[in-house]
Amino acid sequence: MRILLVDDSADATEALGTLLELNGHEVKRAQSGPDALRIVESFTPDVALIDISMPDMDGIALAQLLRLRAQCSLTKLVALTGYAGRLQSDERVFDGHLTKPLSLDDLAEVLQPS
Repeated sequence: MRILLVDDSADATEALGTLLELNGHEVKRAQSGPDALRIVESFTPDVALIDISMPDMDGIALAQLLRLRAQCSLTKLVALTGYAGRLQSDERVFDGHLTKPLSLDDLAEVLQPS
């Protein structure tokens, strides 16, 4: 799969990105919403894993902007958050939700083709 990984933590982004690449996925990494928007100009992800809590542009705002882009119309958007529990109504722009630290089983489940 083609995966866009967006997280403001460089260490978390690198670790998860490497794990995904070792499993055969093509991964692009971004550490901010604006970086992610630049990447999708030339890369159409099948899945975008997006940290909710980022400075400047949070993951919800990024997800809303990605939904407006034609090239991302089929992209599965998955929220990454350190907060367990139900999604708030404004987070429903996401197709899935993963709680940090990530369970490999949960990650594998959201990466299943729809």
